[in-house]
Amino acid sequence: MRDTVSIRARGGRGGDGSASFRREKYVPRGGPDGGDGGRGGHVIIAAHDKVNSLRDIKPGTVFRAPSGGAGGKSGKYGRAGADLIVRVPAGTAVLDAETGELLADLAANGDKIIVSAGGSGGRGNMHFATPKNRVPLEFEPGGESEERALSLEYSIPSETAVIGFPGAGKSTLVRALTGSRTPVGEYDFTTRKPYIGVCGAGEFASFRMLDMPALADGSSEGRGVGNFFLRHLRRVELIVLLIDFRPEAPEPEAQVETLLRELAAYDPEYLEKKRLVVYNRRDAESPPEGAARDIEINAARGEGLEDLRAAISQSLGLTEDVEN
Repeated sequence: MRDTVSIRARGGRGGDGSASFRREKYVPRGGPDGGDGGRGGHVIIAAHDKVNSLRDIKPGTVFRAPSGGAGGKSGKYGRAGADLIVRVPAGTAVLDAETGELLADLAANGDKIIVSAGGSGGRGNMHFATPKNRVPLEFEPGGESEERALSLEYSIPSETAVIGFPGAGKSTLVRALTGSRTPVGEYDFTTRKPYIGVCGAGEFASFRMLDMPALADGSSEGRGVGNFFLRHLRRVELIVLLIDFRPEAPEPEAQVETLLRELAAYDPEYLEKKRLVVYNRRDAESPPEGAARDIEINAARGEGLEDLRAAISQSLGLTEDVEN
């Protein structure tokens, strides 16, 4: 899956105005009746629920909308240039490639933005008649449109995501909570395939859970698979830190510190998101006293999953927080 792509967009040129005159019997040259040119087409980027990645957009493509038509005689307006619509998946951010400014966050199906407006149509000579100049030859050429360099960044829409060290059991947890060996959606990254699944939260509610590639100390410096995939946390409300309790794993507190440090290195605002620290046991041992955790589970055995499901649901506001 391609989750970032750079493109250029240019709206259509406006149509030229017309210089023409009425043709009437016994009137050699009637008054001016040149019509206005049509506007150029807009380049529009729109979120569409039938599109699930940016893979069909070739990097460096220049999207050019058609020009408007020239004005005609008898005051006829030129046709407007057709808009060029670039369809992207919901969850795509549109940025100015030169400044990095966020132009639009196309979070839902139907969201759209005009990234390059078509040029305006030129005025015909009927606008230039004056008492002193009854047969004007002037007309306006159509307006030009500005070409823009854009970056599209797609982040998978999901309410929650699971992060952790390699082998912490993230995939086991996501699959156990979704109740299926086949996740609802599959998304290719450069080096592996994380999954997103839907987890029930009561009779009528549900939430999406994203299994992220492994983070480790130094991911922000390019170690392992790096941290480029963390852009997909942009829309996540709750981050689950899954802590590995295997003997060969780093100390639990060190894992928490490392994961938070890597999140902050990518985007400090990620630390403002809600989070749960979940302790994943691999055997019958109990975690050490003082270990940083909110919930203790054994994903492989299915232990503690209902408590975790309830905690996530409450954090997302899907269920009431019932005191025991």
